[in-house]
Amino acid sequence: MTYVTSLDTEDHAVSDEQYEEQIEFPFESHHNYMVRRLKEEETKSEMVDHPPHYKEGEIECIDYLEDSLGKEGFAFYVEGNIKKYVHRWRHKGGIQDLKKAKWYLDRLISREEM
Repeated sequence: MTYVTSLDTEDHAVSDEQYEEQIEFPFESHHNYMVRRLKEEETKSEMVDHPPHYKEGEIECIDYLEDSLGKEGFAFYVEGNIKKYVHRWRHKGGIQDLKKAKWYLDRLISREEM
């Protein structure tokens, strides 16, 4: 089959092979797009709930701090982080900072309910 393309009012005939070579699809398939978006969301969630840079070694950093600071010291530490993330969310981390503040608040609430 031969296709005719128009460029600046000149007609150009191209074969099937040439036509297929010219076509580039810059779009990914819907399935690949959804898989990529799911991985991005999982990564965002990890960055809030359990950032990989805080999970080095045998114990997660937050658990170490909770154990070493004691109940009162840990409560002050967590409160400070809540204030930090709420304070900076508009200028630095956006929604992710609000989620971090919520994560610390939930941690503080569960710790205080013990």
